[in-house]
Amino acid sequence: MPIYEYRCLKCARDMACLVRGTEGEPDRCEHCGHPGLRRLVSAFNVRGTVPTNDRALRYGSRDFLERPERFGEAMRALGTRTGMKLSGEQVDSAMHRLSEAKKTN
Repeated sequence: MPIYEYRCLKCARDMACLVRGTEGEPDRCEHCGHPGLRRLVSAFNVRGTVPTNDRALRYGSRDFLERPERFGEAMRALGTRTGMKLSGEQVDSAMHRLSEAKKTN
């Protein structure tokens, strides 16, 4: 049973949802009730021995705030590991979320 993350297209808040095979995906934002949701690229667990080039996948938000170049390392490692290329919008969104986290700390 996978856990998916979604962002509301109205209030821009994120939510996580455990999706069981029989239930399907959520159809409304749990915060504001808006029906527009977009599935996000989620973090994933890397098990076993971590090769040197995958170490960036273990960085946390504090690592990115202290050394911003690590964010680029993590994005390259994610692309290599998954074969998925993130759009500029997805990378910008992640950077925005990191900057918001810095403001609250």
